[in-house]
Formats: sequence, C-alpha cells, structure tokens
Amino acid sequence: MCLVVQEDVRTLIRYARKYPEYAEALLGIVEQELNNGASPYAPKADETAVGPITYPIEVFHYSYGKRQHSGMLFRDRTITVNGIRHDHVSPAAMSITGNNVNGWTWWWYEDPVSGVNRRIKYLQDRGLI
Repeated sequence: MCLVVQEDVRTLIRYARKYPEYAEALLGIVEQELNNGASPYAPKADETAVGPITYPIEVFHYSYGKRQHSGMLFRDRTITVNGIRHDHVSPAAMSITGNNVNGWTWWWYEDPVSGVNRRIKYLQDRGLI
C-alpha cells in the first residue's frame, strides 16, 4: 500500500475513534482507500514526489522565509553543524537553540527536483533516511 494512503487511512481511523458519531462514514472512506489504493485527500503528485536523494544533504533551519542555520545530513542520520558532528538531528538542533527541539521538524532541506523546501521528517516518513 502506498505510504500516502497508509497515512490517510491512519488519520481516518484516528478520527473515527475520536468522533464515534462519524465513524461509519469515516470507516467507509477507509474501506474505499484500501480497495482503490488512491486517496482523494492526498497532495498532488508533484507535491509529494521526492527527487533523487544523494547524501550528504544540505539541511537548514527555515524560519520567517530565511535560512538561518545550516548543516550536512548523512545517510546514517548523523549531522554536521558548525564543524561538529552530532549523532542525531535533535542534538544538532539543540546545540543551536539551547532548548529541547525535535530535529526532524526543526531541520529542512530543498528537494533537488522540485525546489520545494521540506522538513527532513518528510524523508524519514518515507524511509529515505
């Protein structure tokens, strides 16, 4: 089953549990998703396509439309920031912020094909890192 469809199905099941009065309708959509394998709610293909990934990837913190910090992310999930290699993306982000930070959502990369800026969690969710 496609990753986007799996994600959609999980979301619909969560909503069915949270809103039992809509469970039957939501579970009907889940059944349709599982039968068709296509989601009417999925983003357009050009928004979900991931260009060819070659490591290391330049990553950056993207805030207020600007790249504020950068580093290099390696296939083994290590990341180099300011010349220091970190074992994981979260400690690398925390070395900059001084606070607890989820590195998967804090760091961004630019898709090499579409030019879209995405959180690196996008790569993690698709098993690319």
